[in-house]
Amino acid sequence: MRVLTRLPCLAYLDLQAIEVPGMEIIIDSVSFSALKELKLIYKSSSLSIEPGAMPKLRIMHLIVFGHAEQDTRSLVGIQHLHNLEDVIITYDYNNVMVAFREALDRHPRVGSIQVYIGASPKASQSHS
Repeated sequence: MRVLTRLPCLAYLDLQAIEVPGMEIIIDSVSFSALKELKLIYKSSSLSIEPGAMPKLRIMHLIVFGHAEQDTRSLVGIQHLHNLEDVIITYDYNNVMVAFREALDRHPRVGSIQVYIGASPKASQSHS
């Protein structure tokens, strides 16, 4: 992924990160300088966004998968995405919704960001 993060004109990215070494995705401070829209499908414990990363990001769509409801997942640093307008989070277990909602509540523009958090079809079938 490091090669992708340095592409100066990359504006849209649809990425699947199913096997993540270390179980953590870290988007560092110089990553994706031109990215406006990110769709990330991943199976990971944590997504960390460092200050300065993705300064132009407006739309973020996260699809998060895990092994069990008791797995902990977190979204760290979303408050650094100052141009964020839309967030879509699809998850397979309710603990993802709780952790990500708490992270979104820390964003300085929380009232002006369009947020949709919903269960994947698999999750809604298993929780019915």
